[in-house]
Amino acid sequence: MTDAAMTLPDFLMCRPKTVEKIWGGDALHRLYNKGDGTRRLGESWEVADLSEGQSELGRGNRFAPLQDWVKRFGSVLTGASTKNLPLLLKIIHAEKDLSIQVHPGEADLVGLTNAQSKDECWLILHAKEDAFIWHGLNQKDVPKPALRDAIEKGDITNYLRRIPVTAGDVISIPPGTPHAICKNIVLLEVQEPSDTTFRLWDYNRPGLDGRPRTLHRDEGVKVLQTGEQPDAKIKPQDLKASGHQLLIQRSSFRMERLIFSSSKTSHKIVFPNEQFVVATCTKGKAQVEDAEHAEELKVGQSILVPASTSSLNFHAQENLELVFSGLGPSNLVGL
Repeated sequence: MTDAAMTLPDFLMCRPKTVEKIWGGDALHRLYNKGDGTRRLGESWEVADLSEGQSELGRGNRFAPLQDWVKRFGSVLTGASTKNLPLLLKIIHAEKDLSIQVHPGEADLVGLTNAQSKDECWLILHAKEDAFIWHGLNQKDVPKPALRDAIEKGDITNYLRRIPVTAGDVISIPPGTPHAICKNIVLLEVQEPSDTTFRLWDYNRPGLDGRPRTLHRDEGVKVLQTGEQPDAKIKPQDLKASGHQLLIQRSSFRMERLIFSSSKTSHKIVFPNEQFVVATCTKGKAQVEDAEHAEELKVGQSILVPASTSSLNFHAQENLELVFSGLGPSNLVGL
């Protein structure tokens, strides 16, 4: 990003960082044309501003790492005084089961090195008929020594809830909740901007390098919550406009869905809260327009709408479903 006179566009296309995983497969390429189909892609980091990895933003042929945009435009882009974009958004494909894992919360960080709070949620996009996840303990107040013993023996799933999932389910994963995405699932993940994961159990399988992946049993058992367990599924709330739903509202993020009733319709969406928003196309496709530019937004793609943007036009070219992720309360009006 070398043009000193460059102004911030009203929206930016997201070019993701793709990540190969031992449990990944071909669905991200097959469904969304991500990668070249030769790697076992597990994650597509649609919007990522982490030291562990950066997605890119831009239009036309001009793209740059997300952090470059944050450094250049600051709060005009993010809506807050921050050094990093305070949201991480991924699309994940689990062809095989992920490890059993847990994430810390803010209250857990004392005594943990290089750890960050990680609250997250999932929107299930595709799931085979028998798909399920592991989520939370199946009984409360299990002694941690018993959990540690089960982890070392590979029996931790005896203490976990097996939750069937289907497309459209919204899953809440607050810190301290043991969980795992299991095979045959594609989902959209929205979370705090953190890559801190404590792996409790990984089926004694090798990683991509042929060696066992690192486990974090001490850290994981420390942050694991053994009391009352959170609900796995969140029921979407219908908002005022037809087809507009609040999927989840947390202190650290929000996710809402807009379902267009038919194809070939146009909507002007107003963003009044002066906060950035990420719009992800989860079904169909659309043309997105501001006063100077138009781009096609295909299924599986995202755009970042800067805090300075007041409105955009969305022209549905097929039956369209958009998921808007951001901070604070609902940021859409004029639907």
